[in-house]
Amino acid sequence: MPVPNGEGNGISIEYKEFGVRLTLTPTVVGRDRILLKVAPEVSELDFSAGITIAGTNVPALNIRRTDTSIALADGESFVVSGLISSSNVGSVGKFPGLGDIPILGAFFRNSQIQRDERELLMIVTPHLVQPLAANAQLPSLPGEGLRTYDPSFPRLYFLENGDFDRRDGLSK
Repeated sequence: MPVPNGEGNGISIEYKEFGVRLTLTPTVVGRDRILLKVAPEVSELDFSAGITIAGTNVPALNIRRTDTSIALADGESFVVSGLISSSNVGSVGKFPGLGDIPILGAFFRNSQIQRDERELLMIVTPHLVQPLAANAQLPSLPGEGLRTYDPSFPRLYFLENGDFDRRDGLSK
């Protein structure tokens, strides 16, 4: 997202990142305990609070963030939530001319309110990693078998009949 900076006689553009960001800082505090600092952040473009420079609309950023720390055992999970956003957008549609007539115009207009609610929910499961022996074979990565699966149209829709658990490369 471009952010204007007033420098001297001109305006320069500085780009800012926006979206979902998750910062995790793990610290091993015992044999099987992990202290995890979690800092989720959600930022969205806000055109209603933006500014106009030289005929160009530059949106503002709406940023929501939180942070917490938690001590977990190896493999324990926890849920981070609470970054909630809601918005209401109203619109009115009308038949040109007839929608502006007092009292009767209501029959030629429609109004609509769209409500949007979002909540960011994350499940975090830290694991302690043990070193491998020098000659040990590395285990396959999660989902690695999915990269090679490319079914043909008849196989996907007719032979497998929607039973996705039986496809090659997938497991329960």
